[in-house]
Amino acid sequence: MKKFLINTSIFLVLAFLTVTGVFWEADGKTDPFYKRFTTDRQCSLILGTSRAAQSLLPEIFNSELNKVDFFNYSFTLGHSPYGPTYLKSIKKKLDHNSHDGVFIIAVDPWSISSKTVNPNDSLGFREVERILGKTSLVNYHPNFEYLINSYNSQYLDILIGGSDKMILHEDGWLEVTVDMDSDKVAERIKNKINNYNNQNLLAYHYSSYRYDYLGKTISYLKNYGKVYLVRLPIHPKMFEIEKLLLNDFDYRMNMLSETHKIPYFNLTNKNSQFQYTDGNHLYKESGKEVSRLISALILESQND
Repeated sequence: MKKFLINTSIFLVLAFLTVTGVFWEADGKTDPFYKRFTTDRQCSLILGTSRAAQSLLPEIFNSELNKVDFFNYSFTLGHSPYGPTYLKSIKKKLDHNSHDGVFIIAVDPWSISSKTVNPNDSLGFREVERILGKTSLVNYHPNFEYLINSYNSQYLDILIGGSDKMILHEDGWLEVTVDMDSDKVAERIKNKINNYNNQNLLAYHYSSYRYDYLGKTISYLKNYGKVYLVRLPIHPKMFEIEKLLLNDFDYRMNMLSETHKIPYFNLTNKNSQFQYTDGNHLYKESGKEVSRLISALILESQND
């Protein structure tokens, strides 16, 4: 019996060390989210869905605004629409000792809408059971909680490494590299527009509850620095779909801007000036341009 216990203990220790060793190898190619849960608390945040995750580069904002602390804490429409789950996670990620942060909140009609029968049914929100809802520890490396509860591939894949086509950088920017051949782009845009037009437009409904939580997110972040609302450029055909979903969206954002006395930068008047990978996301080179444009608008607003 004693020998059995010793052997079992040795096995468990070796298993633990093996798993720990594998987890230490998890990096920006592990999946599109993991690295954001492994860094320290942050002072300046970029928030939103996958549009912001792929399009807004902390490196550009740091350079243009003479800062060093920007971090992209954006995820996807299914993971980080505005609501209690996202705000709770933002509070965990934020450095509460900093009061000179800059917060860029990317907004669009989908981010304040719900894919539920009752758009204000917070208990039915999808993100509650997803990574932001399940990950209570957002500043640890390796993040055992995330890798055990939310990593969806085999652990062997961590050692093998992922593709260079999708890399999550240390500052939270998700770099996506795709074939930008005009025919390939046109096909992706066609498929994305059809998906949003025939599925998402029917499934999503404006949520006053999410809208209120966007306001609460703004109010909270104002305690730690300056807040800017931004509507990113999108493909003109996607813009037409968004007008069908919520045609008074900009009015609602302007109301938040006035209520909270923060700027609202609506860049959809520049939709035709940029490249898109699929009609929904800016190509990374256009993302750099848009990041510089937003930085210039921020500097301009500070001088008013």
